[in-house]
Amino acid sequence: MSQNPQSSVSENPSSPGISYFKYYWTVTPKGPPPYNEKGLASEIWGFNIDPQATKPVLHYPPDGGHVPYKQALRFLWKPVDYATGYFFTLYKRNADGSRGAAVISNWSIPPREDDRGYVYVDHVDLRNEGVTEKAGYCWQVQAIGPDFNQGPPSDTFCYGLGPDKPIITSPLDGASGVEYNPTTFTWNSEWAPGGYMICVGVVGGPSCSYVNVSGKSYTLNLKPSTNYFWSVTAKGSSSGESTSSGISHFSTKAAHCNAPDLPQILDPPGNPDGQIIRNPYQYRWSSVPGAAQYEFTVYWVPDYYNPTDKRVVYHNYYNGTVSDSVPITCGNQNIYIWSVRAKSSCGAWSAANWSQYFTCH
Repeated sequence: MSQNPQSSVSENPSSPGISYFKYYWTVTPKGPPPYNEKGLASEIWGFNIDPQATKPVLHYPPDGGHVPYKQALRFLWKPVDYATGYFFTLYKRNADGSRGAAVISNWSIPPREDDRGYVYVDHVDLRNEGVTEKAGYCWQVQAIGPDFNQGPPSDTFCYGLGPDKPIITSPLDGASGVEYNPTTFTWNSEWAPGGYMICVGVVGGPSCSYVNVSGKSYTLNLKPSTNYFWSVTAKGSSSGESTSSGISHFSTKAAHCNAPDLPQILDPPGNPDGQIIRNPYQYRWSSVPGAAQYEFTVYWVPDYYNPTDKRVVYHNYYNGTVSDSVPITCGNQNIYIWSVRAKSSCGAWSAANWSQYFTCH
């Protein structure tokens, strides 16, 4: 047998008994130059080409599925052996779910694969198409082989768009000192044909229940100084279509602390000439509702005409309305004033009330 055999492929030969193959091939050996004698031909083998072998199999978005409105989208399909590229076609989806007019036709896609082995194209590579038409889209892929041979197109997959993912605007994640009575929750979302559901719960407490909301805000009375979490879900036009914002955490501010009323000076009230009192003396003031403590102070005033220039001679805190017996230095040259103010249980102080001048002999 000579070297360098020649091969040939013939289509639909007329040989009896082998016409059920579409393609056939045989090999005939050829001798060396200068004679190039031909030897006996091999057997004829037949074969068919399976067109499905080069038909792409689509993976995501699935046929009849949904993807979030205006969110990042990656189209995925299984690679075709020896494909040098792909044609990608995107169609509008009709109201009845069927394929509509083409939005992008035969967009050339390189044979790149992701880490899971799928060929892909992102919607941003398709002029941001595929995520804005609320009725949805249909898509199809065709493999391109060597010498630009085109395989059969894939099946057509059609998908709808789910509602727009809500973006939380208030209270933001990590916010503190949030007003609690009431608290207003707000978010942004372009499209939620089924409305929204909001969930507000206490961190570490029982799971929260969702409340249906038609707009993009919700108001609720909460507790002060409490850690909360919340999320909002946009609903689509069909049951089961939804997109969640994710969970946001915040804390409310402490309860409002109101100062008590001003306590009244009772004894000694003092007078412009300097009331004379016993020494030592127990000072008295009025009781104030809600007061938890009183601050009592006695001052010596060196200059009658300048009462702001005063010096503390006694200072103390009381839970009641009578001071201890407080001694002072008597004499006409020594004049005094005293003050009292009240503090609430939450720590807020009232203004101070002041006596007029007094002294002792």
